[in-house]
Amino acid sequence: MILSPITMLAANTVLLCAVVLGAGHLLGTIRIRGVALGVAAVFFVGLGVGALDERLRLPAFADQFGLALFVYLIGLASGPTFFAALRRRGLRDNAFVAGVLAVAALLAAGAAACLHLTPSTAAGVFAGALVNVPALGAAQDALRAIDPARAGALANDAAVGMSLTYGYGVVAMIGALVTYLILVRVDFEREATENTDLAPAPRRLVERTLRVNRGAGTDIRGLTDDLARDGEALLVRLRRGDQMCLAGTADALHDGDLVSIVGTRAATRDLVIRLGENAWPALSLDRSTLDFRRITVSAPALVGTAVGDLDLPRRHNALITRVRRGDHDLIATPTTRLLLGDRVRVVTTRDHMPDVRHCWATPTSRWPGWTSPASPSVSRWACSWARSRFRSPVALACVSA
Repeated sequence: MILSPITMLAANTVLLCAVVLGAGHLLGTIRIRGVALGVAAVFFVGLGVGALDERLRLPAFADQFGLALFVYLIGLASGPTFFAALRRRGLRDNAFVAGVLAVAALLAAGAAACLHLTPSTAAGVFAGALVNVPALGAAQDALRAIDPARAGALANDAAVGMSLTYGYGVVAMIGALVTYLILVRVDFEREATENTDLAPAPRRLVERTLRVNRGAGTDIRGLTDDLARDGEALLVRLRRGDQMCLAGTADALHDGDLVSIVGTRAATRDLVIRLGENAWPALSLDRSTLDFRRITVSAPALVGTAVGDLDLPRRHNALITRVRRGDHDLIATPTTRLLLGDRVRVVTTRDHMPDVRHCWATPTSRWPGWTSPASPSVSRWACSWARSRFRSPVALACVSA
């Protein structure tokens, strides 16, 4: 007997979760005129898959666990920026937000009265219109406390209400933000000038490998300083003969050197034209000598610290090449300041990688902010929780990862 795909997904919740996550991630990478849904695409894919068949649903505890992780990671990504903005212009911004919430609440109440929506559905409509998943979780908890006998049905009604308005809420929030920027007359040029070091404008980064045949004798330190001032590109690796090292450790470029560079498309193209020609394969594919790791900044001690102040090249012969903030990669210049939740890409020799990993896995007084992607207590709690909930090793591995 051949099972249909829907029957297979309904019988295996881990496979269902993996399909939704994978399809959503793939959809989120598609750009139309420079705009992509990003991780929000997973939500829309989940709505679409859930509408195919009522059997396609995850266990009840999955939404609670997912909501907890969602709130935790949103706090890591947006918390520092939120509090920094609160100190600078908190009264004005919070007054605007309070106005948006009040208008949304009135509209939700009006829609519920006109369309004869149940209170639980109206709560979901309100949460979806504001694109606020934690609000949905709070509403569902309140509904379960009010009527435990009908907790499941009421929570589902709230989820349905949110699914109906979430897409429109995304558009509405963008419109509200544009309206706000027009009303307060934001000077984008001045804002960009004042905040370049803290949060440089995201640009699409590319990686190239060039063969030096025109720039022999170029002083690498001087070139690196010029690139750092522009913040458009960075020299990463250098191969001379059979030897590979970090580009910053060499004195000057020689004919035939292979150099890997990362930066904006225009800046890397100009470097290739200036120094030589494109080469293949990419040096980053050879990890026999130099390797890289992504490290998440999760300790408050590092918030606001400039990349140059870490002095990684001298301490561990390592280089931070990129800082991933949200959905964007930024060039790591010496003046780039780290925020909570940033993911830095560190390149170093394989011999030094254990030392670098030790620094952030077991923080010391010299490296107070290098921690694992989730704090050890959170990681241990997540794994122990998963072991208590899942019997399948595959399911346990998926959740623990």
